[in-house]
Amino acid sequence: MSGGTDLRDELLVAYTTTGRGYHDATHLAEVVSRLDELGAHGATFDELAVHLAAWFHDGVYTGGPDRYAEYIRTVRAEYSHVDDRDFAEGRAQVLRRLAAKPHLFHSGYARAHWEPRARANLDRELRAPADRE
Repeated sequence: MSGGTDLRDELLVAYTTTGRGYHDATHLAEVVSRLDELGAHGATFDELAVHLAAWFHDGVYTGGPDRYAEYIRTVRAEYSHVDDRDFAEGRAQVLRRLAAKPHLFHSGYARAHWEPRARANLDRELRAPADRE
């Protein structure tokens, strides 16, 4: 891709800017790692298009409980300009829509290896407000 190195460098600067919250270089590396894992297990996709989508995407749900808890904290920090009540209501709507989907992932490998952990993370986060009351 012509100019790809310059674009990559600009994006890396953006991902490492202070205050990025969860959209940081760690998050990007996790997503790219998941793509590599899918490819290694037989998933076929347009690598350039999918990797570009990863660099310009949003969201990660397959981390372990500690990583997911950190993700939640950094999402909240990224939306610190939204008051607590509005954030909680909006976040719950997003989580309920995700949880209602028959599958969170499109490939069989991802469903088998990541879906249970992702659903557990979603369920735990959806229960959390009730647990605190």
